[in-house]
Amino acid sequence: MNRYISTTLVVMLAGLFAFSGGGQQASAQTPSRSAAVLPAMTEIHDRQILVELMPARDVKSASAVLGSKGVSMVDALPLSYTEYLIVRVPEGADYESKFRSLESDPTFASVTPNVLRHVSEFVPNDPMYLGTASDTTTALATGSGSPALSNQWGLLASGAHEAWDVTTGKNSIVVAVLDTGAKLDHDDLKNRLWNNPGEAADGSDTDGNGFVDDVHGYDFQGYSLPVGGGAGSGGDGDPTDEEAFSADSVFDSHGTSTASIVAAQSNNGTGMAGVAGGSSASDGVRLMICRVGTASTISLAAEIGAIDYAINNGAHVITMSFGGESGGDSEENAINRAWNAGVYVCAASGNYPAGAANVVDWPAAFDNCVAVGATTIFNPDSVNVGPSATVVSEFRPSYSKTGPEVEVCAPGTRIISANWGGANSATDGYNSTFQHQFTGTSAATPVVAGLAALIYSVLPDPEAADANQLVRDRINSTALDLGPAGRDEEYGFGRIQMGEALAAFATGKLGDANGDGFVDEDDLALIIANYGKRSSDAGFTVIMDLNGDGVIDELDVLEIGKHYEPKP
Repeated sequence: MNRYISTTLVVMLAGLFAFSGGGQQASAQTPSRSAAVLPAMTEIHDRQILVELMPARDVKSASAVLGSKGVSMVDALPLSYTEYLIVRVPEGADYESKFRSLESDPTFASVTPNVLRHVSEFVPNDPMYLGTASDTTTALATGSGSPALSNQWGLLASGAHEAWDVTTGKNSIVVAVLDTGAKLDHDDLKNRLWNNPGEAADGSDTDGNGFVDDVHGYDFQGYSLPVGGGAGSGGDGDPTDEEAFSADSVFDSHGTSTASIVAAQSNNGTGMAGVAGGSSASDGVRLMICRVGTASTISLAAEIGAIDYAINNGAHVITMSFGGESGGDSEENAINRAWNAGVYVCAASGNYPAGAANVVDWPAAFDNCVAVGATTIFNPDSVNVGPSATVVSEFRPSYSKTGPEVEVCAPGTRIISANWGGANSATDGYNSTFQHQFTGTSAATPVVAGLAALIYSVLPDPEAADANQLVRDRINSTALDLGPAGRDEEYGFGRIQMGEALAAFATGKLGDANGDGFVDEDDLALIIANYGKRSSDAGFTVIMDLNGDGVIDELDVLEIGKHYEPKP
């Protein structure tokens, strides 16, 4: 560690101790406490009690007290700020009476049952997520088998269930879905739509933002860009996806599909689970639906108009599952405006049909847009997965475009999504059968957008101008490297790992490097001990990389300084 960094750490450490009143003497008064409510014995580990010694007591004197009360010491936990003893109540002795005797003794600052903790895992009750999850999980782990393909394998593979233990999405976070619109009354979408707080569907521009009746978003098809700083023209306030599912085209219900992947209402006992679809009717991120055309008629003017609309109306994430083989300054300028406003922007890297150029599409290829590639687990490598397909280790499908602009990838083959339903849909309202399936980088991109929305949901200040960079760094630094070591042209930084990306926020406290629920000198010591390590180094863990840039350095020390909250 060089002298400058050492000095920085020393100065910050001194500041932290000053912040916490480190020079004050601890009080040795007997604490005032009410009698604890004891859990069932089945929730207590091996009849044990955790006791904290008063500052003036030592283990030897405490052991004598314990012996007089008929309990024995199992272990000691000498921590930097206090000392705990683990004691055990013998078989046949009354646990509660022994506990109360210790609880009332002035030797101990605190007395607590050594309760069991259980792994917390949110499992939504949506039937298409549940499927045969155990079979799918086994197949993913072994890279073999033939799981029930109706299961949402992409969520399981990328660790959504781990991320959901931290957050399932906040309703204050807005994802703008630029696509062919959405079926606004779909059972899995209607409760996840963004509601423009100042607008009413009354035929006028109620909120004065230049758009009439934009309650849930806007239809930019036919939209003309503003001239001389004025308002644009064309379009209307109904962003409904008008491409009903017919099984005639893979593009049917395209916007409905992408919106549902981001945030289909989860845990409602219906259909599918979205990446950021919440766990109840009231939570989950909100979808700003921006219709920019049909699958074959998306114009640059509509795209730019929708990007600016998303910026000006509070979107945190913009997702675009479309692209083309040329780009220009006006499009890049719009992307830059969004990025500079703190919006995370992602777009499909593009699909590679026979005869097409294998170069990343625009807008994904722009620097301030995250280009998303796809992964699959199905053999044979096909856009349409048949019932005889088998599962293999995850890889890039042949359709997913490659290039230096590819930043991350996500599951993109046979991804369950919502559609218009109808007579031609075997499962009414969803692409979930061998006959009806959603595949491509179009399917992978909203998975990444959903993860970005989850991270925004736990940021202390999701409106900060650099929030999108933090989100970008977190996603990239925690991706699973599937190709050659480091970033490569097939997978970028790798396939997203949702649980890893949310791990640093598991305690709800940024700066909590050791995950104990506090931000203090213990976290600083951990950072110092691992200073300089990068994501590829042994001993590096995501939870220590507090700012998500892939290296443990002075910026992580700053995070501790900003969020310092010591143990009481």
